[in-house]
Amino acid sequence: MKRSLVYVMIFLLFTTLVGCIHEVKAPQSAEEQDYIQKVQSFPIKFTIPKSELPDAWGRAQSFISQYSDMKIQIATNNVIQTYNPSDSSINIGYSVSNAPMGDNVIVTVKCLNTYIGNVKRADFNAHALAYYMKTGELIPRLLTHW
Repeated sequence: MKRSLVYVMIFLLFTTLVGCIHEVKAPQSAEEQDYIQKVQSFPIKFTIPKSELPDAWGRAQSFISQYSDMKIQIATNNVIQTYNPSDSSINIGYSVSNAPMGDNVIVTVKCLNTYIGNVKRADFNAHALAYYMKTGELIPRLLTHW
């Protein structure tokens, strides 16, 4: 019984420590604080004009190549997806898709994450990718990557 309790305590301590490592990096300026607020409030499903899709799609592929823990598995005109992280992996991957809607395109960004300690990191990076696709604005220092 005591041995089980020790293992549980060690697991909880490890999970807490690893979870803290994956927090969003603290802003060092008013510009970075403003950027974080814009990123966190930007939706991961958004609409852009079809004319903006080539630039946005190029930014998505570049972002994923640089900041994903997983390699790109599929890259087409409508889907960019990395390999899925294995269960209990601290790695995150991405899935981005687009669907035409009249003169616009609906873009959906997903972060593929199975490890609970990565929730904030994965969520921030997904919003950062969506924001970068739409605006072209990125502050690399604030993104976490292994």
